[in-house]
Amino acid sequence: MLIFTDELKQRPVLFLKFANDLQRLESLQKGNLYMNTLGYFKELEKKTKEKGMGDKNEGSMILTELNLKFYKYQTEELVLEGKSSRSEIVIEEDLQKHVFCFYYLDFGSLEIIEEIEGSVTTLLKFTEEQKEKLIQSFGKYVIIISCNDFIENVRTAFEKENIEWTTGKVKYSDYTINYTDRIEDFIYDRNGKYFWKDKYFENQKEFRLVVLNRDSDIPIELSVGDLACCSFITDTEKLFNDEYCIKIGFDPEKDLVKLDD
Repeated sequence: MLIFTDELKQRPVLFLKFANDLQRLESLQKGNLYMNTLGYFKELEKKTKEKGMGDKNEGSMILTELNLKFYKYQTEELVLEGKSSRSEIVIEEDLQKHVFCFYYLDFGSLEIIEEIEGSVTTLLKFTEEQKEKLIQSFGKYVIIISCNDFIENVRTAFEKENIEWTTGKVKYSDYTINYTDRIEDFIYDRNGKYFWKDKYFENQKEFRLVVLNRDSDIPIELSVGDLACCSFITDTEKLFNDEYCIKIGFDPEKDLVKLDD
């Protein structure tokens, strides 16, 4: 019997992208990434008044419960002090970074129903809360893509175009608390600053691709090569109501899988 380590349980296996526009997902399956900026998603919540599709805190360092003091620059004379319940620090170029986002499933989100040497057959698992929010917020169609194949396509395509990029799971944090790891990502200008969101969004299980050297205020479209061989498109309702089986190959040494005698 296989026992997956905690590290492997948290490793993304499948990427899911939801949309109401079927042609949008068909274009993605052909390898076309339509990427908006962090600034776009920051403004989206303000425009729609809906928390979910957008996030007004995108690209921002959020601090709470601050004691503020203001001094004259030359004399260092204290001219004003007071308390602030919330402060937001934004760097304009951060809002010009382009992102592409997926919902991800990791090994911990899969139910193993069959094991053979070098592979497992699994069922996709969603909670009722996840089903409700995904259908309500993201769309009636979904594309499912193999994580490894997608990342390899991106690596190959972006190397040819000299595109700098980074990827990772979004880290969800309580924004009412000033956690040092979140703040230091902004202070030291680390790429990790593009992967923080409030814990309100944690059911989105977001995996994010960020382009680092194509800054602008408008969307960009990048090609990463055809994805048809490692993806399929279906109705969101069908995904949740039918039992889709996914077969996953693995290397016991590389994939940190333990065998239970």
